[in-house]
Amino acid sequence: MSQPSFFDVPRARNSIRHGKLIRDPDESFEAARSLSDEYMSRLQEIILAALRIRGPQTDEELVAYIQGAYDDMGPSEQNIRSRRAELVRRGLVAPTRQNGLSSRGRPCSIWRAV
Repeated sequence: MSQPSFFDVPRARNSIRHGKLIRDPDESFEAARSLSDEYMSRLQEIILAALRIRGPQTDEELVAYIQGAYDDMGPSEQNIRSRRAELVRRGLVAPTRQNGLSSRGRPCSIWRAV
């Protein structure tokens, strides 16, 4: 008897619970949307607090401040930028009218708590 290939593995079936499809994408998106309106991750809370307490900062300044608070491995630079971008989409953080300079001498946004 030969082993099934990756493509021979049966796909998971959708099941119905309370008259609704469990893997219904609309339901999943709606659940995620409602969660995102109420839920704020710990890192998002830290970023928002840093901007409220320390004032407007560039992403590099936020990263240096937040990573400096950890003795060992803290959140990555990309993780911090992604959580800040989520806060921007939620209207809790916005760019200032000024641009800063990155460590490489390039223009960058300065972010503030709304």
